[in-house]
Amino acid sequence: MTGNRGRRRPQWRGERKAILIRVPLPVADELTAVAQESSESVSDVAGRLISAALAARGTGLA
Repeated sequence: MTGNRGRRRPQWRGERKAILIRVPLPVADELTAVAQESSESVSDVAGRLISAALAARGTGLA
């Protein structure tokens, strides 16, 4: 069995949990554009925006 040998998952920075969200195509396109401009991953951009929205809402979760 070869192919996956040597491949490792990237290490998470801090405590994170992966989630899957569905967004309209224009939102996905905007997230992609922001990620490219900031040299971040789409996941990092989405996580940052969701965290900021939760913090602004005052839920205490972010």
